[in-house]
Amino acid sequence: MTQKGLEIAIIGAGIRGNSLAMHINNGIFARVVAIAEPRSEPREEFARNFEINTNAVFATWQEMAESSVSFDAALITTLDNAHTEPAVAFLEKGCHLLIEKPMADSEENCIKILNAQKKAATIVAVCHTLRFREGYRQVKEIISRGSIGKIINISHTEEIGNLRFAHNYVRGKWGNTKVNTNLLLHKSCHDLDLIAWLIGSKCKKVSSFGSLSFFTAEMAPKHSADRCSDECSHEPQCAYSALKLYVQGNLDKWPANTITQDHTAESNYEEIKKGSYGRCVWHSDNDVVDHQVVAMEFECGATAAFTMSGFTLKNRRTLHVQGSLGELFLDDDSKEIIITDFAGNSAEKINLAQGNAYHPEDKTIVDNWLTAISKQDQDIVEVSGLEAFEKLKIVFAAEKSRSEGRTIELRE
Repeated sequence: MTQKGLEIAIIGAGIRGNSLAMHINNGIFARVVAIAEPRSEPREEFARNFEINTNAVFATWQEMAESSVSFDAALITTLDNAHTEPAVAFLEKGCHLLIEKPMADSEENCIKILNAQKKAATIVAVCHTLRFREGYRQVKEIISRGSIGKIINISHTEEIGNLRFAHNYVRGKWGNTKVNTNLLLHKSCHDLDLIAWLIGSKCKKVSSFGSLSFFTAEMAPKHSADRCSDECSHEPQCAYSALKLYVQGNLDKWPANTITQDHTAESNYEEIKKGSYGRCVWHSDNDVVDHQVVAMEFECGATAAFTMSGFTLKNRRTLHVQGSLGELFLDDDSKEIIITDFAGNSAEKINLAQGNAYHPEDKTIVDNWLTAISKQDQDIVEVSGLEAFEKLKIVFAAEKSRSEGRTIELRE
């Protein structure tokens, strides 16, 4: 650590890397000093925005690790299946780590990171963002003080809006498990983490069902083209038309502003003529599920059900906690918690902040990690590597259940 405070390297200059880096620099005792990113334009933009010295700008994390540039900590925000190697490498260099969820893509790789941390004796935190959101933290507090009694059951849903699903998980880089990971691990690992955290008991058994049922070649309209720009006869009426979404829509807003750097109709059109975002959603290389359910039983006797679906209009989560004395419902779209007391048959409504910031909880995550580093106390970290791994076991078991068609006991 220098007189200017903790010096931190960022591995991955995507949306998450930029958001977390901003909160690091906005604090009072840390600053971003290095970046590793294989894509040239995002790498150069990140270096400009965070005023990174040219000798600390790298195309790969390997180059960064082998360089003479020094730093105290690193933030890992690569694709899900690329967390383990840089995490272990920088732990071996004595760095503290903040790792984007999921910590790793397999039990074996989680253990590699935990073993490396044990040898390094450094601070590791994992970005399970839902635990840090105002609404869910209030729910945890309500449950902890016994307001609805003993938890009997939790029903939780993650609605991935149909357009977001098509953009990210059909055409996008998270649509193929060979490139990234399965969808439950990538998109919903912190939903299962949230459920287990709220219940506060170890999970015993998991069953899961789901499949890729709609975005397949078999479901494609007859005579549909491979690309929306190939004069497809269905394109004018298609809900997933790449021309409507990326060329004719608002070019300064999502999703049109995500496929090229300059966000013009001309550049976006050229991109959909050759890139993945111009492919027909029924003729892409996606293989992740488009819907999945997970049923869980916990040692305390509580049960839980989680549903993830790409066939909704909105992007939102809903949470229904059923207790022995009352129930609680949270809708993160309407930003309210409703608590019902069975004995009094009365309902209390709590209105949540309507903030429009991208992941406002990132500040709390960063502050929690940096505080733990400054005090050299791993116990300060709210989601440690070990804690993240214990909850990720539920995700690994769920995917095993879905693929093998059987109930999985966590003791396996």
